[in-house]
Amino acid sequence: KIGGTQCFRKNKFWSACRASCEPGPDLTSTSNESWECTALGPRTMGAAPWVSQQCAHGGEDCRFKKCCAEAGHQCYSQSS
Repeated sequence: KIGGTQCFRKNKFWSACRASCEPGPDLTSTSNESWECTALGPRTMGAAPWVSQQCAHGGEDCRFKKCCAEAGHQCYSQSS
């Protein structure tokens, strides 16, 4: 599960977590199969409001903030 997403049903064989869903074909997909877009379960919690204000954004040095604002990013120190 990814924060701020909802599980949506594509068909009886496939569901996926997405930020949003419109019934019909997914125009960003290589497949022209339609999505039903039935919401399954609750939407996951997104990041707390303070995260975007206090954490480092993409490309920003995160050594002092010690957190990343973007989901899926991680702050680390690279040795030379």
